[in-house]
Amino acid sequence: MTAVDTLKLLLEKGITVVGENKDKIEDALDKASAFVDEKTGGKYSETITKGKDTVKAFIPAPPSAPSTEA
Repeated sequence: MTAVDTLKLLLEKGITVVGENKDKIEDALDKASAFVDEKTGGKYSETITKGKDTVKAFIPAPPSAPSTEA
């Protein structure tokens, strides 16, 4: 197995793990953005929301369950 193959496997594994934990990651983003928004007194609310939404758009969907059909 080459280094490139190893990197591809690691990337696939990472994408799978992120997808499986999408809800937890989005909850953390919501909490972090609310914290920052509170600390800045709402001055940057629009920018914070835009950034949060951009990050959420890049989170992959959870992997679908394997098909059991024959």
